Amino acid sequence: MTEPDQQADQQGERGATAESGTIPVTGQPAVDHALTALQGLESEPLTDHHDRLAAVHEELHAALNPDQPDAG
Repeated sequence: MTEPDQQADQQGERGATAESGTIPVTGQPAVDHALTALQGLESEPLTDHHDRLAAVHEELHAALNPDQPDAG
């Protein structure tokens, strides 16, 4: 088994689906912080989803691409 596969197996119980209302824990603080903004999304009106998802996308992009300048 490769290292990413082993990590996925170890996180399997923590890394639940969005349908269960549990946000996965990655162990990367910036990513985990961004993902917490998804908490409770399923109970929000659909009209609010775009703005919240767009904000999470921007935060994840910044966390995963620290060498790229901000688009704003």
